[in-house]
Amino acid sequence: GDTIEVDSGTYMEKLEFPASGTPGLPITLRGKPGAPSRPVLDGTGVPGANMILIDSKSHVAVVGFEIRNNLAVNDGSGVRVIGAGSAIAIRDNRIHEMRGQHAMGVTVYATEPAPISGLVIDGNEIYDCDPATSEAVAINGNVDGFEVTGNVVRDVDNIGIVMIGGETDIQPDSTLVARNGVVRGNTVVRARSSYGGGFAAGIYVDGGRDILIENNVVTESDLGIEIGA
Repeated sequence: GDTIEVDSGTYMEKLEFPASGTPGLPITLRGKPGAPSRPVLDGTGVPGANMILIDSKSHVAVVGFEIRNNLAVNDGSGVRVIGAGSAIAIRDNRIHEMRGQHAMGVTVYATEPAPISGLVIDGNEIYDCDPATSEAVAINGNVDGFEVTGNVVRDVDNIGIVMIGGETDIQPDSTLVARNGVVRGNTVVRARSSYGGGFAAGIYVDGGRDILIENNVVTESDLGIEIGA
C-alpha cells in the first residue's frame, strides 16, 4: 500500500522493485503530483541492463517518470517486467535514448509456468530508441490479460508494439503465448527496420492470440498492422 513520491530532479540510478504489494494495496513509484516537472531517471554511466526491473512481483506501479540514457545496451529496457506476477501498471512515463542493440522501451517477458496477468501499459511516450532486432514495446510469452492503451511510440529502428508467442528462449512452453489482451488508442510513428529490407510493423501480433486491436493510428512505418505465426 505504500506510495513513493519522487520530486523533480535528475536521479542517476537504475532501480529494481524488491517486494510486491497486495490486492488493493499496490506499491506505487510515481512522480510527485504538482511538482514543476516529472522526475528524471538517467542511466548515464550507471551499470545494469534495465532502468527499472520488475522481476516476479505483483501489485506494483510505475507512474510519471522520464526515463532516459540507457546507453551502449545489448538487451535492456527502460522498464522490464520478467517472470510471473499480476496487477502491474506502467503509466504516463516518457522513455527515450535507449541506445545500442535490443535497447527497448517497455519489455514484458513472461518466462514462468504461472502467467503475468492484469498488465497495464498506458499513456507512455516511447521514442528515440534502438530496439532492433527486437521491439520498442514487447509482450512476450505467458501473458494472460493485458491492456496497451493510449501510448505514443515514435522514431524507433524496428517494430513499435508486439505481442509474441512461441519464442521458446523466453517461454519454454510454446503453448503459453501472449493472449486475452487489448491494444487500443495507440499512435505509432516511424517504426522502421534498420535491417533486413524494411519490414517493421507499427503493431504486430507474432504468435499471440485472442487480442483486440482497435482505434490505433500507425503512420510513416514500414508496415501498419502485421499478423504472423
